[in-house]
Amino acid sequence: MFDLNNLKEVNDTLGHAAGDSMIANFAHILRKVVPEKDFVGRYGGDEFIAILYDTTSGQADELLEKLHATIKQYHSSNMPDAISYAYGYSYSMNYKDCTLRNLLDKADHEMYLNKQAQKKKR
Repeated sequence: MFDLNNLKEVNDTLGHAAGDSMIANFAHILRKVVPEKDFVGRYGGDEFIAILYDTTSGQADELLEKLHATIKQYHSSNMPDAISYAYGYSYSMNYKDCTLRNLLDKADHEMYLNKQAQKKKR
């Protein structure tokens, strides 16, 4: 799961068109980074979801590194639309009776922890 940081601030200071652009640009980058065999979608307002099939934790970490590098490259040519995000993920193999709800709840919790850690760094 992914959550864009500071969307309200972007909307309030630069306007809703800038916020919409931030959402669209992140969606495009996420779809570009996540393999076509996997699902990517907007989960709500400024949240996105990627469902990765047959993926190890190492492969998920590589994907996150690729996303970070792609966002960094995007920033170098589009500084006004800076994109910042929090993320969290979970694995179906970590649960005996795995449901999609379990996975989403755990990923959402991990994303919240990541967002809080980012706020402490500022």
